[in-house]
Amino acid sequence: MTRVLILGNSHVGALRDAWTERGGKEPGLEVRFFAAPTHIFDQMRLEPNLVFSLPDGHPRHAEFAEMLARINAVPAVDLSTADHVLHVGSNCAFGRIGGLLSEFEVDGYRADGMTARLSSAAFDAMAAEIARFSLPPAVWRGWTQPALTLMPRPVVSEDCLAKPAKAGVAPWIRAAKTQYELKPLLGRYFGLLDTELDRHRITLLRQPAETLAATGLTAAGYATGSRSMPNGNGRFSDHTHMNAAFGALCLDRLFARIRGTEPPVAATPEPQPATATH
Repeated sequence: MTRVLILGNSHVGALRDAWTERGGKEPGLEVRFFAAPTHIFDQMRLEPNLVFSLPDGHPRHAEFAEMLARINAVPAVDLSTADHVLHVGSNCAFGRIGGLLSEFEVDGYRADGMTARLSSAAFDAMAAEIARFSLPPAVWRGWTQPALTLMPRPVVSEDCLAKPAKAGVAPWIRAAKTQYELKPLLGRYFGLLDTELDRHRITLLRQPAETLAATGLTAAGYATGSRSMPNGNGRFSDHTHMNAAFGALCLDRLFARIRGTEPPVAATPEPQPATATH
């Protein structure tokens, strides 16, 4: 039996809901979840022995530990008891890459309304630096056992294009409206992130391609009914949390990877020669 631990912040909710809907069983796999609200998860620490917990002496230790135990039945988790760990919901510098894509036209990719321009080589250099910035802390790197996979938070839902957007979403709205080839540009960034993570023995679980709309944002249907926490009743309207249908596709990709049957990621289209100047 292969032991799988799915660990992360509120973005774990989509996967946990999907797991519950399929009956909490998967042949040959023992799957566990450990989730925390982001404001708590970010204050937890991974020790060199791979125990993930609140640091001793935390001023709200009792309160947060009680909340963690209510969500997970335990206030801490030992990652060394798993064969595979999926780390869910990392920001992966989405604000920075979104800002870059909202400000610059990239040579070879169709765009409209941009006043600044980058060569594809300059974009790659800047995106690679953003990828390095988004690496998890050193204690998460270089593991030999268990295997570590990082699943970033999803690209924002395209329903932000028709609703008042919350803080942090505006760059993605502009990018979706001006970058006609946002999907291949994001693919380029994730390819660079994949390479950077691989240097530290971390694999990247990309957002399933079928969840992305033509705009390059996540299709709105995957955000409908998104849950605030795995065992919570709250619902999100921030355009970044997804539902069980999204989570099911992510679980399918994860389980296929563990079994060695995951299909290859489609190649990112190369930039085309520019046909006009702006």
